[in-house]
Amino acid sequence: MLTQDFLILGRISIEQLAPNYIHAYSFTKTLCVERTEYQLVEVYEHPAFGKVLILDGKPQLSTLDEHIYHEILTHPAMLAHPNPRRIAILGGGDGGVLREVLKYNSVVEVYLVDIDKMVVDICRRYLDEISRGTFNDPRVKLVYMDAYRFIEDWSGEPFDVIIMDLTDPVSLISAGLYTYESFKMISSKLSKDGILSVQSESPTFSKYIFQVHFYNIVATIKSVFKYVIVAREYIPCFGSDWGFTYASNGGYLAGLNDEIIDLELKRRNITTRYFTGRVFEAITRIPEVLDEEIAKSKPVYRRDAERYVEERGRRLKELENLIGIKV
Repeated sequence: MLTQDFLILGRISIEQLAPNYIHAYSFTKTLCVERTEYQLVEVYEHPAFGKVLILDGKPQLSTLDEHIYHEILTHPAMLAHPNPRRIAILGGGDGGVLREVLKYNSVVEVYLVDIDKMVVDICRRYLDEISRGTFNDPRVKLVYMDAYRFIEDWSGEPFDVIIMDLTDPVSLISAGLYTYESFKMISSKLSKDGILSVQSESPTFSKYIFQVHFYNIVATIKSVFKYVIVAREYIPCFGSDWGFTYASNGGYLAGLNDEIIDLELKRRNITTRYFTGRVFEAITRIPEVLDEEIAKSKPVYRRDAERYVEERGRRLKELENLIGIKV
């Protein structure tokens, strides 16, 4: 399979991260290659990274370092809320965020919303060491639908924490959720002290590949929420740094710091492999140049995302006609 962003030749996967810069894997074993209604799903084995999940040519996790990504995406939001009971995970079909959320005894129900049931099924079959049986927890409600529509239609009690663990914003399924309209809608479905956590793409590279990228994602979130904390950490299997954004209109998030993180982890009896107060302090001390770039960026509106997705689809169709291969 060939597109402008990635190339797959048997057990070799090559992803373009920026112009003239690629990130490549050579795998030792193929565990799964499935084309679903929405995407190409692959699971391979690598001598250093262990099992690697790839969606549409882009690495989503490896068993070597997935805990770094999932702990950073989950715990600041959960710890910033005094009593997180009702949680929504948008995306996250591998079950890593779900595993971390269910460490909290206060949680009474978790909605995991993923449009692609086959991704969940494949991860449960080939990557069960990620979810560790948490899909079977009675507090979990699996919902297979578009996450935007799920939030739009939600009429139940507000969520205490919403975690967006979505794929890259290359289709309206994901790009549409990184818009002003989406974040405004999400804020209305959060409780008074509710927290939003968002995987926010690579601060270094996403601006070269996506029109919905780290800087305008953060700018969009800041246009909706009163309190926003931005974090950045290197994720080895992604081959780049990665951005995380935590947001709330309640005041608890504003006071979150390394001491509170460590105290709350201990008080709530939460065990982590990577995330601590020291890590939180380090990853949230982003360089001033990133803050300046965010300040210069404009919020993304749904019309912008729709136009971007339409343009990308047209470019891929032109590429298909050029090379004679469906991408």
